[in-house]
Amino acid sequence: FTEFIGDRDNLTKIDNERNEAQLSLATGFVQRTTFTEQFPASLTAPNFVDAVIKNVQHNSSLDLSSKRDELLSLAEGLGGRAAVVARLATYPELIKTESDSAFVLMQYFTYLRRDADDEGFHYWIKALASRNHNDPNRYTSITCAFVNSTEYQSRFGMLITNNPDQCQ
Repeated sequence: FTEFIGDRDNLTKIDNERNEAQLSLATGFVQRTTFTEQFPASLTAPNFVDAVIKNVQHNSSLDLSSKRDELLSLAEGLGGRAAVVARLATYPELIKTESDSAFVLMQYFTYLRRDADDEGFHYWIKALASRNHNDPNRYTSITCAFVNSTEYQSRFGMLITNNPDQCQ
């Protein structure tokens, strides 16, 4: 959650600063301990790209093997690993695959102001998956449940006026 707030502030720049802010975010991201532990600096550019593609496939069931040459050229270029991460974030197929997870995580960050717990996170992912993608209430019902949760309402006082069962 704390990393998200700082990253979000960097990305809310005006348009002409946005590309620079995105690359700056990617540069900082690839320097984080959690990233360097998973993708050590000792990995060559080809091994790094292969590891990233494997990681995406493992976590998202999305095969980006067809993007390997493009990613390798970025990894070997001036931007290095940060350019690879920045490019990954623009792939429509990855955005589509990760949108539900990102949405649920944003509910936790926005309304509960904390990291998601695994059990709750997976519960809400399943709830989204069970709904038709064309259902106009698909996302609003989840937001309603977060806003009407006891945890959210308790942030503003002791009186709990609503409950998640009201959401459809």
